[in-house]
Amino acid sequence: MSTHFNSGWVAYGKGDFQEAVKQFDHAIAQNASDLDGHYGLGLAYKRLGDKNKAAAEFKQALDLAATVDDKEKSAMLVRLLHGHLNFIKGGDWKIGEELWNLE
Repeated sequence: MSTHFNSGWVAYGKGDFQEAVKQFDHAIAQNASDLDGHYGLGLAYKRLGDKNKAAAEFKQALDLAATVDDKEKSAMLVRLLHGHLNFIKGGDWKIGEELWNLE
């Protein structure tokens, strides 16, 4: 993991979402297939109220989650990311539906 990735989570934890975006962007620039970086960036954009950018990052993370070798972890990540996307679209995680559809 890169220093930028770790710095992104530190900034996110402190509520400095602009800095988190900056750090996660740097981490992704170093490794475009960084699932955790796209997820963190999506969360930071979501907290900043930028639904379009958050959704784009969650969709990128969703594509990457499908490539995770551990199928249980992959399924959990897919449900989590669908939940975030559902919330952005309609204000509801609809997690029950996601669990039902993905089992």
